[in-house]
Amino acid sequence: EDGIRDSSVTGVQTCALPISTLAFPAVRVLTMAIALSAFGALIEVVQGLDVVGRDEDVLLEVNRRSFATHPDQAHMTRAQLDERMAQDWFDPAGCLLAEFDGRLAGFCWTKLFAAYEPPLGEIHIIAVDPDFVGRGLGPRLVVAGLDHLASRGAGSGVLFVEGDNDAARAMYDRVGFVVTRTDRAFATSAHA
Repeated sequence: EDGIRDSSVTGVQTCALPISTLAFPAVRVLTMAIALSAFGALIEVVQGLDVVGRDEDVLLEVNRRSFATHPDQAHMTRAQLDERMAQDWFDPAGCLLAEFDGRLAGFCWTKLFAAYEPPLGEIHIIAVDPDFVGRGLGPRLVVAGLDHLASRGAGSGVLFVEGDNDAARAMYDRVGFVVTRTDRAFATSAHA
């Protein structure tokens, strides 16, 4: 059936179109999950992480630099960020920002789906500024995000990653995530 539908897990709108109408290749999108009760031993990884509040424009700059080659994330505007922050699910406490050397080095933006029992947590965006890559900040931010979600009652956490993002996949594997679903995303514009 053609049309737009909401994902039962995330509320993300997906579009069902005949493959013949799509002008650009498919991207494998993996859903990865972790039981939050099983990651307690990882909490010590977060020690020393400086989580601070920060300006939205600085967050957008780190997002742009972190996702420089990503067709959607690299082009997020202030209006789009403000729109996401106006959503019912947005919790400012769930956007964890790490500062090093007086700069925003990365962030982990989480979502909580309280309608599930127990609630479901999502690592919505994880971004590390390229100047800070290689310092172990990515896994520390992911664990800080999972810790935050667990403190809000989430029983499990999910995230979505493109199947060809080997570096991110390896990091998520090390943290303890497992692939629970594989989807294909198709683009219909040159922004793909």
